[in-house]
Amino acid sequence: MDLQRGQRVALADLGLTGAFDVALDLTGTAPAARFYAVLGHDDGKKPPVVVSLAAPFDGRADGVRAQRPAGATQAQAALDTALLGEQARVTFAVVLGSPAGQGAFQAHLRLLEEGRVAGRIRFHDADFEGQRAFIVAQIYRASSGLRCAAVGQGVAEVAGLASAIGVDRASFEGA
Repeated sequence: MDLQRGQRVALADLGLTGAFDVALDLTGTAPAARFYAVLGHDDGKKPPVVVSLAAPFDGRADGVRAQRPAGATQAQAALDTALLGEQARVTFAVVLGSPAGQGAFQAHLRLLEEGRVAGRIRFHDADFEGQRAFIVAQIYRASSGLRCAAVGQGVAEVAGLASAIGVDRASFEGA
């Protein structure tokens, strides 16, 4: 199923009920990018946790594990729905490696279960013209269960991304 900007869908409707992978690709002539998963809590007692998906990450952190990084153009994370019990949401974000407006790219997020593509979200540079960072998608817990939203929100600078997600700018290492 292809998700459009702003569309929300239950993970169960995509056939995702257990562990699944999220593959995030950036293709084209865009400068090197960094990929992040930001794990948020609704209770306000714990600050969000920022996990870089562009570097090897061994083990699990709050239900997300980065997996098989392939340089600056791809990142993959394994999510286990059972381990997302404490989390209110997981936000997938991209920070471009140079000022906004340079290069052309397509951002492509795939939800995979045992290699099968259950859902897909695609954006291209025209969606984020003049912007350096953007939120691709969120996986969040609702009263009806886990859901996925194709967000597609871009910001001109990294500070705006940090503000939109509710973390400190320094959380996005080297950004």
